[in-house]
Amino acid sequence: MSYHRDHWKKWAYAVGEFVPGVYEAVVVVGEAERLARPQMTYQNGGHPLIAQGAWQFPGPPANMMRVNDFVQRIGGALAVAAGAPGAGGRADMVEQLLHSVPPAELDAIIRTIGPAGIGALNLLVSAAEQAGAWTFYHTQDFINFLLENVSPHVLGLLGVHLGLCQPTIEEPWEEGGQDGWIQPAGPFVVFDDKKYRTDGGYRVEASTAPMAWQDMLQGAVADCWFLTSTQAVVKANPAFMSRHVWANPNGSVSAVFYDRDTHQPQRMTVAPDLPVRDWKLWGASGHTKDPAYAELWPGYYEKAFAQSRGGYEKINYGWGYEALPLITGRPIESLDPQSPNLAMEIHDRLSRGCAVVSATVGDGSLNTVRLNGRLVGGHAYFVKDVDVQGRRICIGNPWGDNSTRSQWECWLTPAEAWEHLQEVSVVLP
Repeated sequence: MSYHRDHWKKWAYAVGEFVPGVYEAVVVVGEAERLARPQMTYQNGGHPLIAQGAWQFPGPPANMMRVNDFVQRIGGALAVAAGAPGAGGRADMVEQLLHSVPPAELDAIIRTIGPAGIGALNLLVSAAEQAGAWTFYHTQDFINFLLENVSPHVLGLLGVHLGLCQPTIEEPWEEGGQDGWIQPAGPFVVFDDKKYRTDGGYRVEASTAPMAWQDMLQGAVADCWFLTSTQAVVKANPAFMSRHVWANPNGSVSAVFYDRDTHQPQRMTVAPDLPVRDWKLWGASGHTKDPAYAELWPGYYEKAFAQSRGGYEKINYGWGYEALPLITGRPIESLDPQSPNLAMEIHDRLSRGCAVVSATVGDGSLNTVRLNGRLVGGHAYFVKDVDVQGRRICIGNPWGDNSTRSQWECWLTPAEAWEHLQEVSVVLP
């Protein structure tokens, strides 16, 4: 598997002191890997622009007379100060014009109005929202339409200049560091059809599902409550995630979440760049943080969720009982972690195909390790298995292959569960 391609080097370094030529061989292989490494578009401190190239649009070619006419009409609407009265009507007019043309003309119009026009469009839609003429979902539907129907190059233009289509990050980048956004080269999904050895040295049972619960490595965002709820849902229903996050032909990625109140599905489409810090993916990924090789669906799913909530900073900290309805649109059931029959109750739910998540007591600090390092306080987990005879439950966390074996699947006795768990939530995905 490509994401554990370097595991052998740890053994090589371990024996290199005693076996002549091993160090030299590692250096040679490393140089070969460097030369073969995929090239990725990156922008320090901002969003990258994808290079322009040929793109085959569905439908008829662009009618340039109509393109020029629409560019003038849209330009007239965008020339009015965004805060002037009637922003909603002007935004409606621009939306109707763009919806009325085939993709080739849509692409040509946006390319022609350029960065300045895209920036003015961003201000106009923001003003329409502030005036109450557009709702958040109206705006997102418009963004979805744009991002899904343009060429990769214009997709990049929108990602750079249409601020509303990118979730914000309030955490400041490190001064002088390589912090920004990258167009990662890693695969969207990897089909795991065999066991593999993690970087921590233990063997993991892989999955043939395109998006498996094993493919989760939490990044710097404090959204364990969301990511481990995703793991629980995928473990319960392996077919669920492929229907709720997918890559579009032009490189944009769409995900479906559910409204907290109405439970109606809402599609969120995002640009294909992801945040990096010092050349490692800053958010979620699969198995490795290297943007050249990481499985990318967790990062895009997380980005779409951040977009749905208004920014990465808005998805820090939460509970499984909050995440599960947003992911599935289904009502949840809460179990009492102090119940003497907790293991049997969880076993019953798992046998019925339910997803089960839990949370530990504590403040979320990595220093609040419990049970000799097996457990982290104030952290979200999903329930992986139950030992019915011993009444033990096994919980796993979204730290993926970077965690120790005991952290990756921590078995809790009834007494340990009663002492350390403060939430157990269930949903049938």
